[in-house]
Amino acid sequence: MMTIEIPEANHFFYVAENLGECDGKQYLDICKLLYWLNFGFISEDDFKSMAVYTLLGLPYNIEKSKVEGFISEDDLPKWENVYKISEILASFFDRKEDEKTGKVTMTVNQLFIHNHNPVYNLFKRYYGPEEGFSNVLFGQYLDGLEEFIDFTQSGEIQSLRNLFAIFYLAKGEIYNKRKSLKRAKGIFRFVDIRNLYGMFVFFNAFQNYMMSGEISVMGQTIDLEIIFKDVDPKQKKSSIPGLGWITTAQDIAESGVFGAYENVRNTEMWPVILRLYDLKKRAFDEKEREDSSNNKTQE
Repeated sequence: MMTIEIPEANHFFYVAENLGECDGKQYLDICKLLYWLNFGFISEDDFKSMAVYTLLGLPYNIEKSKVEGFISEDDLPKWENVYKISEILASFFDRKEDEKTGKVTMTVNQLFIHNHNPVYNLFKRYYGPEEGFSNVLFGQYLDGLEEFIDFTQSGEIQSLRNLFAIFYLAKGEIYNKRKSLKRAKGIFRFVDIRNLYGMFVFFNAFQNYMMSGEISVMGQTIDLEIIFKDVDPKQKKSSIPGLGWITTAQDIAESGVFGAYENVRNTEMWPVILRLYDLKKRAFDEKEREDSSNNKTQE
């Protein structure tokens, strides 16, 4: 958190330095702005000024702000303060410039694995993923991953609704893909975009977390990136991070540890991922031993 002082107002504000530090309302409001920004509904400058108001808990009228001549001389100090505060929003993003084209792209820093919106109310309560997706089934995760990838590629709002419906269930409800997708086309048509895109950003943050290097899972330190690697370097690799989960899920079913494929889907996610990691690591170790043996033979 950063402390912002406005002397003329004799007021201090505590402002989040990244998306992970936002409270629930701030997170959802910022996610809505990110959706608008990413789909071209607002400019980067609009995003920054509106985000400042959101983080400070102040009302903002985007239409009024765009009226020509709206900023009067008396308003200038206020807008100067808004601009100065908006500079801290740089910590919300990673900016990368393409060396060849000079094009700058912005991605949100997503250094969190906790759900800012754990409960959603729409006539009754629906409960989303807990921190680190600890209450999610492996099949539920795979289905969510497919919708996540589909939205990344198509931008279709229905994919966002499907993603939200897959993870937000009634209390005590057992995940069923058909039932969730039916709900996505039914009552969840009325879910606000801030909640839909908030789930998308949360899922993306979780994906980034799993690919960030060594992490602790159930007391065991592992590098999940190994699951995305091919034992045979000649095999064609997917350009979309995450597809490796879907293809290697069959390895678990074939191992028989959790039974048939449907049993794998109905098993909690993290034990399955640990088993996937173990299978991949054994395959790499075996390949390394074979290569070492072949090299000695050639010598």
